[in-house]
Amino acid sequence: MKNKLSMEYVAAARSGDFERAKRILKIFVALEPDAAKYHIHISGVCSEEGEFAEAIESLNRAKILDPDDGSLHLALACCYEAVGRTGLAEEIIKKELAKNPDSFIFRQLSLLISMKSDDNERAADIVKELLEHPEIDERKFAESANLLISLIGSSVARQRFHDLSVKSTKENIDRISAYYKHLLTEGVKSPEIVKVCRIEDMEQENLCHRLPLSQYRKILHMHNAYVGISSQSVMAKNRMCRDLGYHIEINSSSDIANLPNTRFGTKKNFDAIEVDEAIFIGGGRNYYHWMVDYLPGLGLLEKNGILRNVPVIFNSDLTSFQKQSLEHIGFDFSRYLDPGQGNVFHCSQLWATVRVPGRRTIMGMPDWWQSEVDIETLSWLRETFLETSDGAGAKGERKLYLSRGNASLRRLLNDGDVVELMMAAGYEIVHPEQLSVAEQVSLFAEASHVVGVHGAAFTNIAFMSPGSKIFEIVGEFKPPEFYKKIAGILGLSHDFIEARIGKIHKRKFSVDPRFGDISVDISQLRKRLSIFDGSFRG
Repeated sequence: MKNKLSMEYVAAARSGDFERAKRILKIFVALEPDAAKYHIHISGVCSEEGEFAEAIESLNRAKILDPDDGSLHLALACCYEAVGRTGLAEEIIKKELAKNPDSFIFRQLSLLISMKSDDNERAADIVKELLEHPEIDERKFAESANLLISLIGSSVARQRFHDLSVKSTKENIDRISAYYKHLLTEGVKSPEIVKVCRIEDMEQENLCHRLPLSQYRKILHMHNAYVGISSQSVMAKNRMCRDLGYHIEINSSSDIANLPNTRFGTKKNFDAIEVDEAIFIGGGRNYYHWMVDYLPGLGLLEKNGILRNVPVIFNSDLTSFQKQSLEHIGFDFSRYLDPGQGNVFHCSQLWATVRVPGRRTIMGMPDWWQSEVDIETLSWLRETFLETSDGAGAKGERKLYLSRGNASLRRLLNDGDVVELMMAAGYEIVHPEQLSVAEQVSLFAEASHVVGVHGAAFTNIAFMSPGSKIFEIVGEFKPPEFYKKIAGILGLSHDFIEARIGKIHKRKFSVDPRFGDISVDISQLRKRLSIFDGSFRG
């Protein structure tokens, strides 16, 4: 029987049928309840599915049964790291490195934690240790080298590579080490290299200049600029403007350049659509970034009567909410430059709006998780969409619970229990994605209390009246503070409760815990609601 089950387990795991693999492993646990290895195997299957909460439970059971099994310590540290519980992961890493200081895999895990903690200096030191590690192979060397350059820049990395002591005896290590030394000394001077620069750097090379627009935004002007539609990237004379890019990330490519890191790359071959003059607004299919980062840039140009007849570049395939919001502000869609099958525009003259100050960066690129929010943007939104002369409305009395029951990411795993609790507290259950922009604006303008899982629907708190209350359910790992900032500017009350990350959809976003599905403690939520709105008192 066990042999047959073993064969079925292997077949299920290899075919990606992890649910069946898990069921078979649980039969093994029933047959041999004191065998730690089956709990460890269950954790592996759960990790493959992104079900890290269950994986951690299985590993902790295995730890009780066999605390000396070295494999479970690595698996447990990896699971803790994946869900952002970095303190617990670091405890395990510290103990394991004390036992084996040369462990390559635990050093890699320590690197991931340093990067998630934005500790770039420590991360750079670990990367250099990995480059000098005897176990590193060609692929890992290239990955680590690209990461080092992204962390500290090419000029500092050049010195690090000059001092590098290569100890690995793996195939091609000497060759690839020599390649990076050459690239950092001579290669970066090549006209084929695309450098990723700040606006200030491009201004110094006379590739762009900024003109005043408002207190919080300026107009950027470039000649002979390329615009990549998919990556929302802008390049002039082999200088890519990182302050306008949305999707330029490490180990990714834009429409314009192959980017092995976030500092430089090589120009791609592409067929560009020729345009005499255009405005780059950019965009994306995220409601928050569209309403707060992109649309107001166009709105302020329109409000001031600037460049009103110039064609405009957004993202391709505009969503329904993008079209609705553009219709609301009276945008003439004949100005929309639809790229069709093309991905790149070449503009003789390009205009764009940029924020002052620019957003903070991580590893040299804009941090889109810490969006800048200013009173000018919020005032424009309120004046434009509330359709009152002062952007103010009467304070509403509706209590809304924003359900993410239909979401594909950052779902509330016990949403049914939360919905039952919220209905008992007198809340309306709302699915914002089913509403038009106008309907969302109207609904939030009438609300006094809003509760929900962190998500783009909270953008609409910009339309609530001062004194209204917001309560977010957020994942326990570094929740963004978009809505806390909006609340602070508009005089709204903001509070939150942290929820345990249960599952991460790793096939879409690697293992980024910010996209993870979460579970909130119902008893704690009930207590917090009694403080938030007086529910369940007495």
